[in-house]
Formats: sequence, structure tokens, C-alpha cells
Amino acid sequence: MRPKPFCSVIFNEGELMEKFGLSVIPVNMAVIIDKYQQILREQDAELEEGAKLLASRYEMDDITPPLLKKVYAFVPLYQWVFETYHVQAVSAECWTAMQLGVGAMPCTAYSVLADMGYIIGCESDLHGTITMALLSCAALGRKIPFFGEFTVRHPQNKNAELLWHCGPFAYSLKKDGCPCKNVNMRQWFQVRDGQYTVARFDQDGGDYRLLSGTCKTTEGPYTFGTYLWGEFNDLPAWERKLVEGPYIHHMAEIEGDWTEVLREFCKFVSGLTADAVNK
Repeated sequence: MRPKPFCSVIFNEGELMEKFGLSVIPVNMAVIIDKYQQILREQDAELEEGAKLLASRYEMDDITPPLLKKVYAFVPLYQWVFETYHVQAVSAECWTAMQLGVGAMPCTAYSVLADMGYIIGCESDLHGTITMALLSCAALGRKIPFFGEFTVRHPQNKNAELLWHCGPFAYSLKKDGCPCKNVNMRQWFQVRDGQYTVARFDQDGGDYRLLSGTCKTTEGPYTFGTYLWGEFNDLPAWERKLVEGPYIHHMAEIEGDWTEVLREFCKFVSGLTADAVNK
């Protein structure tokens, strides 16, 4: 289920199957909770090693250390989901149901899974998750996609935006030398410098489009969560694109410029149109 206020991530399951052959496999939360509890009971040695790995990576608050085995339990849990349901990507409701269901947050486990090659999207945004999969394919699996949403403009640079999420980015994306924390089971670090493709697959009224462009990192204020400050050629034009649709603030990113690959891909997919800012 999506979080209740997130009407923007509603998708048409039948249309995705009819147009693109994408099968959406539902996994009931009761099944997830049952499997998670089984992992806690039966895989303690693996969870102990996983907790040690996480403890070695971060400066932590007082809340997180006692919960590290529960945090790492999401790693074998999601591996089980991928293997049991034979899926290529998972779109999950992460920030309300999991705390209520199992008493832990999966964000840090998402980072471990991302470095293993698994694609998991946040906040039940299936279109965003599909975008991550497309970016991974464009890079032939050599780069790791992540889910940095548009949040706020840079306080001094009118063409720079904070591309952010609460803590799911692959740990290997961390910028060397930057602070690396784990607070309330969520990572805090900045992504390494470079050029990034920014993209989103979305639709309005059955008109499916794939928006893509690039940004380069720039310096900006330190903040919480996993993030980069991205400088665009014309940020106001990107903002108009997001507001006027069919897109939302959720975007996916990956290192390098893969925009031409994505445009070529759209030529061979009936019903999907390549889109760009200031085309």
C-alpha cells in the first residue's frame, strides 16, 4: 500500500501490463511481517555479522545501535522477496507500515541491498522504481541508481536543487571525507561529486513519457539524510516541467550522462515518448 497522502504515486497496474508487459506482483504486509519475524528467530548469526558491518560504517545516535540486527534483517527479507516472487525490482511502503509492523526502519538495509545490485524504490512509487530500473539498464548495471527527490532550491545558487531522500542511497555512493551518520535507523551522507542523469517515467491519461536530463554536483549546506546538491542549466525550466506534468518531485538519478541511451530506448517501446527540458 502507498502512504495515505501520496496520491501522486497512484499507478494503473492493468495499463502497465497491457502497454509494456510489466507484471505487478502484490506482496501482503502480513506475509512480510511473518517472514521478518522468522528471520529474527532463525538467522541470528547472519544478523549479528550484519549489525557489526553497519556499526563499522557510521557515527550513530543513541536510538539505532540496539536495533541494528532488526535493521539488517531487512536485507535477507528483501532478498527473499526477490527470489520468491521472481521480480526485478521492488516498490515498497517504507516509512509508516514497517515501523508499525516490525518496529524498525528499512532505509539503511536498502543501501546494503543497492550495493548488492537490488533495485528498491521508496514510498510505493512504482513509476519511480521503474525509472531506477531503466537507469540501471542504461548503464548496463555498471552504476547504481538512487532515488533523490526535488526538495528545495540552494540558498545562493538559483540553478541548484537539493536532490534528497531520508537515507536509502547505496553506501558506495558516499563522498569521501564527508560526515557519515546513522540517525533513527537512517543514513546521513552526501553523494560523491560528478555528473548525474536525472529521470522519471510517468504518465497522465495514459500518455507515458520518460523525462531525462543531467545535473552536476555543487557545494551546498550540510543537511540530514542522503543527498546531493545538483546544479542544472535551467532549474526554473525543470520546476515548470515537474509542476505541469505528468511528473512529480520524485526523481531517480545515476552517475554519468545516459540521456541519449534513454532517448534511443524510447524509439523501440511503443507507447513511451522521450521527453526533455527545453527540448
